[in-house]
Amino acid sequence: MLQTIKSRWTERYPVFRRFVLVSIILYPFLNYVAKGILSYLFKRVLGQANMTGLTTANFAQLFKHPLAILLFLVYLVLLTATVIFEYTVLTRAVTGQTQRKDIISTFKQLPQKAEELLSPQLFFFVLYLIILLPIANWGLNSTLLQRFKIPSFISGELLKTTQGTWLYGGLMTLVVYLNIRLIYFLPLYIIGNDTPRQAMKHSWDLSRRKTLSNVSRWLLPTALAFLLVSLLDTGLVGLFTLLDPQGDSLLLETAFYSGITGFSFILNLSVKYFIISMVCRHLLSLGKIAEQKTKAFPYQRTGRWLIGATLIFWLGYNALDLYLVQANPSEVMIAHRGDVENGVENSIQAMQAAHKAGANFSEMDVLITRDKKFVIAHDNNLKRLAGIDKNISDMTLSQVRKVTLKENGFTSKIPTLEEFLAASDKIHQKLFIELKLTGNEPGDYKKRITAELKRLKVWEQGHRVMSMDKSTIEYVETKLPQIITGYLISFQFGPLAKTKTDFYAVEEFSYNDLFALYAESQKKDVYVWTINDEPTMQRILISSANGVITDKLDLFKEIKKDQKQNQSYFDRAMRLWDIKQ
Repeated sequence: MLQTIKSRWTERYPVFRRFVLVSIILYPFLNYVAKGILSYLFKRVLGQANMTGLTTANFAQLFKHPLAILLFLVYLVLLTATVIFEYTVLTRAVTGQTQRKDIISTFKQLPQKAEELLSPQLFFFVLYLIILLPIANWGLNSTLLQRFKIPSFISGELLKTTQGTWLYGGLMTLVVYLNIRLIYFLPLYIIGNDTPRQAMKHSWDLSRRKTLSNVSRWLLPTALAFLLVSLLDTGLVGLFTLLDPQGDSLLLETAFYSGITGFSFILNLSVKYFIISMVCRHLLSLGKIAEQKTKAFPYQRTGRWLIGATLIFWLGYNALDLYLVQANPSEVMIAHRGDVENGVENSIQAMQAAHKAGANFSEMDVLITRDKKFVIAHDNNLKRLAGIDKNISDMTLSQVRKVTLKENGFTSKIPTLEEFLAASDKIHQKLFIELKLTGNEPGDYKKRITAELKRLKVWEQGHRVMSMDKSTIEYVETKLPQIITGYLISFQFGPLAKTKTDFYAVEEFSYNDLFALYAESQKKDVYVWTINDEPTMQRILISSANGVITDKLDLFKEIKKDQKQNQSYFDRAMRLWDIKQ
């Protein structure tokens, strides 16, 4: 057994070493050159469509401009070609095709691949990438697609019901199965002679009898690599706790942070290597792809220089990261639909519980009934919380009042906007009032809601009003400038367009440093929703965001307290590491 392991290690170590060296050369190029070119091209696409940024609200506008459509197709082809180039280089590193002629061959293949992607074959490659995205971070993730995932607000809403949980679980199971069956797709296409459609069909055929075998062969080395990295990380924590008990040495903690993040990088590379190596060995045995025996990596000297330069840059970057990262003391806690762990969402009881828990604001949703009355509820359809397949927009206020909502052992009635505001004002609980449009609103909706907000004088108690419907919230801002208004964004890509509102409330999927910079340049506050997991909460609470919309009030308070009390470099390192896991 030991002899077998030693023999395989001796055989595969040079290949893995070559894979790492190639990755160190490849990823700086992709992160700092390819991403820059793609970002520039995407801005040109938006410019041709007279758009600043791409959102769900203006996506259709993109297809009204012929030149913008053409540039968008060029962008999509270039993005796809760059992803192909990434996987081609990694696969050639595994199969030994790293000589100068192989690299030249890779570049020569790109026009042919691009030509294929300008045909209906593009559909099959994009389909594969879509199938890969939900579980990309588990293995074959492209550095260009790391940001893309299933937004938390979609998965979070599905997981709130038993039916939605089963649906989400079923979809993820299907996605995992499809990824296993299409595991041969990339090498068959990128270094084989298959078109995307042929690669998809051949991968399906090849994996028919080897599905469980492929999973087991990938899981075992991955589990061992994970175990080894976990042990090394634990050892590093113990070592640097002894070397720097107070955690105040920037030099030592930079070394510690670089060590644990370096092990994580090697783990991710190892998983990617295991998958590509396993697939390539099988295809080589079938003669589907060719292997070249390379005794040594041909760019050893260049590789050493790059490793040295990368290490110096990386250490300096990590030191700066540890030095600059600070807790944001001004971020406020916004209870998403109230304290949902102590009351039915959007109920007066949940709002009161949020106030008791210390929430700076309690967020709630406003819908309009058939007889044009404003009530507090998130779902237009009452099936999830009341078991009734009826829409609030089709019911009168008197009918809505008879409905009983049930959630997590609590029961409640649906209050009107006026009743909710009276209850909140009584205990001095400030609100984030979301105007939720369903498409069934009357033609004079903007005037009606603005008149109601004016009648109730919502600004006097410091309440804020926001909506995903840009025209509605800008109308409110124009007519009632004394109200602090916000534009609610579920998806944002590219530069941030200016609005007449006072702040942005953005889904975590679309919030990043660039978004924060755009908002800061417009002198607008930013609130991020809906944050319910610890790593994301840690990340947002050390960002420049002004507040967090969350269901987990206790988690917010716990993390904020920890960040305020524990600010040593060791604490910062552990916090940043947790965020990046």
